[in-house]
Amino acid sequence: MNLKDNQFGAILPKRWVDDFTIALRAREVPGAAIGDAIKSVEDYCAQSGETPKEAFGAPGDYAAALELPTDPTVDSLKHTVIAAAPAAIGLLGLAVPPSIDSMQAGRPLTITVGVAVSAALIAVFAVVLWRWLEPLLTRRWLGMVVITVAFMATAFAAILLQQRLFDIPAMVGLVGGTIALVVSVVTSFLTWREDPIVDPSVPAGPRRRVSGAGVAAIVVFPVVVAIMALVAWLT
Repeated sequence: MNLKDNQFGAILPKRWVDDFTIALRAREVPGAAIGDAIKSVEDYCAQSGETPKEAFGAPGDYAAALELPTDPTVDSLKHTVIAAAPAAIGLLGLAVPPSIDSMQAGRPLTITVGVAVSAALIAVFAVVLWRWLEPLLTRRWLGMVVITVAFMATAFAAILLQQRLFDIPAMVGLVGGTIALVVSVVTSFLTWREDPIVDPSVPAGPRRRVSGAGVAAIVVFPVVVAIMALVAWLT
């Protein structure tokens, strides 16, 4: 068998484990239960000498066949709104760089048709990603196609649809966008949920509310906007 170590340091192929994990995450299975399932597969394969695909089939099919506990709150409308709200608010921060340009040019910030269409497209693609997360991640070519189409559609809309909708004072765009970024970061930290996948054979250690990866995920967008704003200020 040509197998690689997974996160538990055993004999499972990483691709199979990754797809299995994604399939279970998409079904709202908690991290502890996913760890148990991976450990069970690992133990069986270690004893039988089979690969997980030989023993259990495709990871998505095996995940669908398991009866594992799920978190019922994750599928609720309330949870969806709470999870999406920080990112939606943060998108308003994109007003900061053009607001700086407008302030330096002494003109108001113009909201175009392209900006409105791009915002709507971002919302649509976010829903698509949320609803069909498993196939987009397990079928990597499909995920790349969707991401490419989303990027090109939003970019072309913003560039080509330059018809004016309305103007707002540049200072309003700057202050409002900055406040939106701050609110997005704060609410992300307050609503962040860590649910790590752990090896059930290893005693659990202390768990931080937000991991290093979580911090990076929360601050990466504001940092990008800050860089864009700095470039706008200097040019």
